[in-house]
Amino acid sequence: MLLTIIDKAYVWDVNSKGKDIELLDSDTVAYKKEIEDFETVLGIIPLSSGKYYWEIIINNISEPEDLFIGIAAKGFNLYSQPAPGNQFWGYIPCAGRKMGTNADRAKYGEMCVCNDIIGVQLELGGDKRKITFYRNQVSPYVSISIEKHGCGF
Repeated sequence: MLLTIIDKAYVWDVNSKGKDIELLDSDTVAYKKEIEDFETVLGIIPLSSGKYYWEIIINNISEPEDLFIGIAAKGFNLYSQPAPGNQFWGYIPCAGRKMGTNADRAKYGEMCVCNDIIGVQLELGGDKRKITFYRNQVSPYVSISIEKHGCGF
């Protein structure tokens, strides 16, 4: 899997990635060298409160449910597939599904293809905690609500 972060202010964290993920181009490109196991790479910017937006280009697809884009709580296991609950909220773009509290792989728009740009809009603050995904600047459905308890950020 090969992913590129478009906004150079957001980069992948060299200390928060699986051993088979190689970071390239000033840590804006994540390349997974082996596809047998699940591995995660996290961004370097800690998210606590406020509004955030970043975009990711899908450069390569191996299997529809191998790529998850979203946010993870502190302590997220870098070597496991994201599971529903209070550790990961996100989008499985190549399968057209979402994950998060009460949204275990629910249908969420069309399946993405190579060169699609995935926009991620995150709002954290007070009672407004949600994440919205865009495919080529179009949001497929409603935002994913993030449970306040246990999220770790």
